Amino acid sequence: MIAVADDADTIIDGIGPEGAALLAALHGRCFDEPWNAEAFATLLALPTVRVLVAQDAGPVFEPVGFLMAQRAAQQAEILTMGVLPAYRRTGIAGRMLAKACDELAAHGAHDVFLEVDETNRAGLRLYRAAGFETVGRRVGYYQNLAGSRTDAISLCRRLAGDDG
Repeated sequence: MIAVADDADTIIDGIGPEGAALLAALHGRCFDEPWNAEAFATLLALPTVRVLVAQDAGPVFEPVGFLMAQRAAQQAEILTMGVLPAYRRTGIAGRMLAKACDELAAHGAHDVFLEVDETNRAGLRLYRAAGFETVGRRVGYYQNLAGSRTDAISLCRRLAGDDG
C-alpha cells in the first residue's frame, strides 16, 4: 500500500482484503446498521473494488474514515462511505470523495453513481458540492432502527467521456 499525504492531519491509503475486519469496525461506528466483516471480505475480493481509508496522522495512526467504490466498464458506484463522528465536518469525506473520483476517472469511469438516505442532509450537501446531481429516487429503500422507511436519493457525477 502506498500512502498519499493530503495534509498534515490525514493520510488516505488503499486497503485490500486483509482490511475486512477493520472496515466492518469502522462501518459499525459510523452507521446504525453496519455491514459485517464477511460482507466486506466478499467485496474486497473483487478486482473491481477500491477502498480508501483516512487515518488520523497523530502520534498513532488511527483509521477515521473510509470509502468503498466499484468500477464496471465506464461506470462506477460509491458503495459506502463513512467518517467517525468526531472527525465529521473536517473535510475528510470531501478529500476521500475527490480522490476516489480522480482514481475512477483515471481507470476509465465516465460516471460515478451513489445512493444516499434522503434524511442525510450532510451527505446530500457533500455530494452536491462535489458535483453530483439527482438522477432518481428509490422509495422506501432504507429502514431505520425504529422500523420506519425513507427514500434513497440516486445521484450521479459525470467524470469524463462524451458530453452527449
